[in-house]
Amino acid sequence: MITYCNKSDLQNAYGKIEDFHRLETLTDWTSSGDNYIKRGTGTVSLVTEDEVDLTEKTSTTLSVGEWYYDGTNDILYIRCADDGVPSTHTIKFQSITWDDLTDYAIGWASGHLESMITRGGFQRPIPKSSLSFDFNSTGWDADIVNSCAKLACVKIIRRNEPESELADKLYNDVWNDEEQSGIIWNYINGNFRFTFEPTKQDFIGQLIPISESTSGRVYLTGYGHASQNYILRVKVTTAGDVETAKFDVSSDDGQSYDTTDVYTQYYYQRLIDSLYIRFEGTFAENDEWQIKIRPDVEENRASVGNITISRN
Repeated sequence: MITYCNKSDLQNAYGKIEDFHRLETLTDWTSSGDNYIKRGTGTVSLVTEDEVDLTEKTSTTLSVGEWYYDGTNDILYIRCADDGVPSTHTIKFQSITWDDLTDYAIGWASGHLESMITRGGFQRPIPKSSLSFDFNSTGWDADIVNSCAKLACVKIIRRNEPESELADKLYNDVWNDEEQSGIIWNYINGNFRFTFEPTKQDFIGQLIPISESTSGRVYLTGYGHASQNYILRVKVTTAGDVETAKFDVSSDDGQSYDTTDVYTQYYYQRLIDSLYIRFEGTFAENDEWQIKIRPDVEENRASVGNITISRN
């Protein structure tokens, strides 16, 4: 799955986000032999006794200072460090590790962000930045990364505080229909432009999926400038599935190849200038496509036909 931010980006979106990865207090224990049990906790990743970590074990045979979670029956077993009763201590637990929580939140945020972006007619996955550098390590526009990170923070905060005003604020920073504001709202409504969008001096070709082989598909997005009149060739040089298959790129209709042995990717990668390509399925050696950029319509967004694809 493609994600649009990293864990470190969450700190930039909200510096105290780790404070919401909290331990929950457990009470009402039941004696069970040498152990005490608590039913219905859900997944357990950490147990503490008076702020000291207990040791996780793999069975109900526990020594003092140990715990075991039976996931099949949803039962947590503990044996206190002093072999005493849990009610005389403060017992807390965590149901998910920070890494797992952030992975989940970023995955959710990325999908949610794509659903916002498609409201503006953009494709998913979101194309990467057309700049050769950006202030992040992901390759997407900075506002894409920042928006994804804010949405991930929203998911983490609402896990324990569903009605959090902070979570509402972070969400509204990204999209606020009522106030007609927010980072992505402004892009969708034409107030800002992503780096992969055309300027008024450019035209954009509509994305045309090609499916001439049994499973291989090629998708295009982006735009060409009105001064360009490329006839591109994309030729598969190494057969295989996406991320194994490789291709060459020609900007003179196959007379020479400027870029060679490029790995196919599921996400959009730059083909030439501000035109992007991505792949799905399996490809055979010598699969080849012709892509014509026609500068005969100088409009902000062009109609079908400004980018034409044919397969040899």
